[in-house]
Parts: sequence; C-alpha cells; structure tokens
Amino acid sequence: MMLIVANMTGVKDYQALFSSQHLYLNYTENILNGLKPNSTPLRLVSVILSHIPKKGTDKFAPYL
Repeated sequence: MMLIVANMTGVKDYQALFSSQHLYLNYTENILNGLKPNSTPLRLVSVILSHIPKKGTDKFAPYL
C-alpha cells in the first residue's frame, strides 16, 4: 500500500514519508485486509509535560 501511495504522489522512496503517514497507511491496509478496529473506548487519564516550551519571545500556554 505504501508503494502505491508513494508512486501516486511521486515520492521516489516511500521511506521519505513521515512516520505518521506510515502508521496511517499500515492501519488502512490492515482494515482493507479484514482487520476489525477495536471498538472499546479509550479515556485519557493524564498528560505530563516535562517542561513548557517557549515559542520565540512569547510564552506558550498549552490547553486542552
């Protein structure tokens, strides 16, 4: 599937795709091959930031 997408988009080496694109293409290929997605809902319990990044001279304020 990745080779097909790479050929359609003109990418000479499918390794040049982003890792998130690899994951999405693998997931899509698995679904097309009959894999049933897990229907159990997931719940985000916590988010841990080791530090708050700065964006230029402005302060970065994360929010959910």
